[in-house]
Amino acid sequence: MNLKKMFILICVLFFSISLIAVEKEFKKGTNLLTAEIGFSSFATPFGASFERGITDQIGVGASALFMNWGYNLGIFGDYNQTLIIPSAFAVYHFTKIDVKKLDVYAGASLGFGIYSSDWAGETATSSLFLSGIIGVRYYVTEKIAINFKESFGLISDWSGSYSLIGVTFKL
Repeated sequence: MNLKKMFILICVLFFSISLIAVEKEFKKGTNLLTAEIGFSSFATPFGASFERGITDQIGVGASALFMNWGYNLGIFGDYNQTLIIPSAFAVYHFTKIDVKKLDVYAGASLGFGIYSSDWAGETATSSLFLSGIIGVRYYVTEKIAINFKESFGLISDWSGSYSLIGVTFKL
């Protein structure tokens, strides 16, 4: 089963569970810090995000991801690339459905992909991007949750598509 099909199955499962649950996990004033590592087609992204609840359903925050990858080109040497992705985001938390231990959210991220390469003829550049976000967070304790998030590019080269899994700490 590929990663996107697995993610869709997990979302359907979590949405189904949320229909029978009884209390919400996100509200105004909530502060969340998440350490993340992920999967993409060309590198392993890792980083962190911070989110603050500004209403009982809307959170805003900032995120920073780092990716590094390279190739061995034999007699031509090694080729290394780095991508740093700082961004700001806004997400809607589906708290109207009474959810116990589960936080389902979706939104958008605006950022700047900072790209560097040590390949002499490289033409790719850094750029602004806009991405969509969908995710679920399951609380294993009152203050700690497992987070799964999918980010998919809408506009620009470096928005990309990647899946992130992480640990969220409610501060």
